[in-house]
Amino acid sequence: MAAIAACWGYVFVVLLDLGGVFPRSPDPIPLMLGLIEIFDLILAFYVGLLSHKALGHL
Repeated sequence: MAAIAACWGYVFVVLLDLGGVFPRSPDPIPLMLGLIEIFDLILAFYVGLLSHKALGHL
């Protein structure tokens, strides 16, 4: 259950970051950093699904 909570918390924070809720720097985000953030979001979502499946929720 802790893995699920951490995973969904991370997904929530990344979505807030990509949505522009947090203060932004005057420099644009480099392409590679943006791709890494999106890849992290996909991996966190996948880990959350696997955790739910392991507990029998899916």
